[in-house]
Amino acid sequence: MLLYDVMRPMSMLVDGTTVDDWRWCGVPESLDLSNVPVHRSPRRIVPPGQSLRGVHFKPGVRPSSIRCDHGSVFLSEHFIALLRDFGIDLMLSRGSKPTDDPHVERWHATLQRAYQAIPGFNGRNVSERGRKVEAPGEALLTAAELERHLRRFVALDYHRSWHEGLVLPGAPSARLTPLAFRRYGAEYADLPVRLLPRTVGADHYLRGSTTRSREVVVMTMETLLGDTVEHPTEKPSGPARHRVLITVKAAPNPSIAHGETVCVAGVLIGDYGVTGWIRLYPINFRHLPSATEDFRKYDIVTVDCQPAGEARLESWKPNMATLHVETHLPPWKRRQDLLEPVIDDSMCRIRKAASADARARSLALVRPAEILGFRLEPHPGWSKDEQSKIDAYVNQLELDVFEEAQDKTPLEPPRFKGFYKWRCSDPDCTTHEQSIIDWEFVALQRHLWKRSDADARAAIRKRFYDEICAPGNDVAFYVGNQAKRPQTFSILGVYYPKVT
Repeated sequence: MLLYDVMRPMSMLVDGTTVDDWRWCGVPESLDLSNVPVHRSPRRIVPPGQSLRGVHFKPGVRPSSIRCDHGSVFLSEHFIALLRDFGIDLMLSRGSKPTDDPHVERWHATLQRAYQAIPGFNGRNVSERGRKVEAPGEALLTAAELERHLRRFVALDYHRSWHEGLVLPGAPSARLTPLAFRRYGAEYADLPVRLLPRTVGADHYLRGSTTRSREVVVMTMETLLGDTVEHPTEKPSGPARHRVLITVKAAPNPSIAHGETVCVAGVLIGDYGVTGWIRLYPINFRHLPSATEDFRKYDIVTVDCQPAGEARLESWKPNMATLHVETHLPPWKRRQDLLEPVIDDSMCRIRKAASADARARSLALVRPAEILGFRLEPHPGWSKDEQSKIDAYVNQLELDVFEEAQDKTPLEPPRFKGFYKWRCSDPDCTTHEQSIIDWEFVALQRHLWKRSDADARAAIRKRFYDEICAPGNDVAFYVGNQAKRPQTFSILGVYYPKVT
C-alpha cells in the first residue's frame, strides 16, 4: 500500500484551514503540451493571488530505489517481485545505524509537532511534557483520523514553516519554506534575495528589480507562507475561549475599580500557527482569583474571554479563573517559528492607520531598521487623577471587612521612565521615540531600590540597551497603543533572539 500511494497521482483541496482527503486522480494515457508555452519570467512563475489555498496535486512517481529496514514485509517475496517488475532497487539499512536513514529519522522528529496537537499525547519523554499533562482517558484517534491529521499538518504547517536547511546562495539569512524553495530555489539560485514582512502588501508577488545594476529577488511573506494573519474587521459579539502565546506584560497602572491593572498581550494560536493579536485587559495580578494558574511570558495559555467594551478590536476581558497553562516556549527557536511571520517593518504605517481609525491594528511586533538611542528621565510620580484612583481603591479595601487578607499596599510609581529612539524601514520615517512600559523594566527598578540614582541608571541601561539591543541580537519591539489616544504607541517589550 505504501508503494501504491507513492506511485499513484492524487490531489488535495486546501480551503483556509480545511483540508480534504487526498483524491485519486487516475493515470492519464498521455499529456499534450504542444500548445503550452514555457515561461521563465518571474511574473509567470507565481500567478497573482497564489497561496496555499486551492487544489494541491501530487504527481505519480516511480522511484529509482527504496530504502527500508529489515522488516518482514519488506523482505517478502511478493514485495521484492513487485519492485523487480517496476525496476526499483531495494536498499536495506544496516541494523542500529540510524545514519543510514537520516532523512526519515529527521522527519519522525518533525512529526512530533503534529503529534502534540492530538488529545492524549504526552511527549516522547518527561522533559517534553511541559508543566501540564492531560488527564488519562482522553479519546485518541483512529488510524484513518491520524492519517487525515498528518496530511493536514503537512499541508498547513510543514510546507509553510521556515527550514534552516533550505538556503539560497547569496542569501543565507532568507528564511525559506519548502513551498517557497521548491518554487523559486532553482530559478533564483544565483540571485541575492531580500525578504519583506507579510504586511508589506496584500497581494502575493515575486518581482525582479534593479539595485546597483544587479537583479534582486524580492519575496513577501505572503509569497512564502501563503495565508496571511488577519486583523479583525468587526467587534466580536460573544464570549470565546482563546489559545494565546503570552508575549508581553505591561507595567501596572492605577485603576479606580481594581487599584492597579496590567495589560497582557500576545498572539492568538490556531491549529497550525498565529492567527492574530490579542490584548487581555484588565488584570490585577495582586488580587487574582485563587483558582488562577501562575503564568509568565512565552507561556501558551487558554482562557475564557468576553469582548472588551472599547474600540480596539484586539481587546478582550479575560476570566482569569479559567486560565490554563499548556506549556512554556524556551528561547528562541520555537518562539521564532511562531513570531517571525508576523514581524512588521513599518511603525509609520501602523501609526498612520491607527490615527485614521481607532479600530485599526493596535498591537504589533516591529523590527527597527536602526536603534538610535536609549534614555532615562526621572518619573514625575502619579498625577492627581492617578493618585485619587489608588486612594479610593485602598479606602474601599479598608472598609471591606471580608477582604482582610488582601494586599492593601498602594501602588508606587517607578523611579525612572525609559525611552527607545529608533527608525523603522519606512522611507519617510523621521524616527520614533517611544516610552517603555514593560513589566520587566519596572521590576528591575524595584530590585535596584537600594542603589543610588547613578548606579540604578547604569544597571538599567546595561540591561535594556547594552544587552538586549546588542549588535548580535535580532531586535524587534512589541508595540501597543492607548485606547484614548490611538495614535500614541508605547513599547510593551522587546524580542531579541540572536542574529542567524
